[in-house]
Amino acid sequence: VVAEEGGGGHQPAGDAQEQAARQSVLPEVSSRPAQRVAVGGDGDTNHDIEIHKWPWWRSRGQLDTMLWRVRCLLAFLASLGFALSVATSEAIIAGEDPRGGHVDALKVGESLVTVALAVTLYGMYYLEHAFLRLEEHLRGRPWTRESTYLFAPPLHLMFWVEMIVCLPHSLPRTTCEVGW
Repeated sequence: VVAEEGGGGHQPAGDAQEQAARQSVLPEVSSRPAQRVAVGGDGDTNHDIEIHKWPWWRSRGQLDTMLWRVRCLLAFLASLGFALSVATSEAIIAGEDPRGGHVDALKVGESLVTVALAVTLYGMYYLEHAFLRLEEHLRGRPWTRESTYLFAPPLHLMFWVEMIVCLPHSLPRTTCEVGW
């Protein structure tokens, strides 16, 4: 609140008048200290406003960050599955018994990584669907809600293509030979 004086310069109004004006405009909001923003430029934190934090499914930034992390996890799991598969093949080529404990443990590891990969892939497509729905909603398409649903990933053709590529692995307690 400023008061004009004869010289045309702006001078702050009296403290009591300024406090009354602030209280009439901004209500007192109790929030955690990390979510407070000072209203005045003087660092006065007596009259704070609350910063609204959106849930993750309504925030493009949070969804984008989650998608990046899930994609990194997918790359790690795929690389780990590939490494376990190569280790299994190398152990068999080196003369290990294909039905032995060491090779079987590697195959169990492959199976666990494959299951984790499938679940993470489902999660990635779920987050991508949520991201696209949120963007459509924010672009002003009234028929699109920002929320998504759990069975959305199987609707994507690429989800099934990636599943078909990622699921084959050597099952524990089984062995087969392919010759030329």
